Amino acid sequence: MRQVRAQARTAVQLRAKHPHWRVDLAIGTTAPQRALGSLLHLSGLARVLAPLAGASGRLSPPQLLGAQILAADAYYDELASAEAAAKKQP
Repeated sequence: MRQVRAQARTAVQLRAKHPHWRVDLAIGTTAPQRALGSLLHLSGLARVLAPLAGASGRLSPPQLLGAQILAADAYYDELASAEAAAKKQP
């Protein structure tokens, strides 16, 4: 999860340096991608699947799905936080 959150912070920096729709598409900040991220967060699905992703070693398909959903939720959460922090800076 630390890596996913770091990727989101880096995505905000990349967007600030290169404001282009292709960058938005690559980092997941287009309207449909954000809507999907918001829906995922509001649904609470990530919290329900969190115990599945807690295993170590090779993950089973349900555990892998749980980990991917948790990662997507963490990414969009950190993306929103990093964007808010970037807007506060002069």
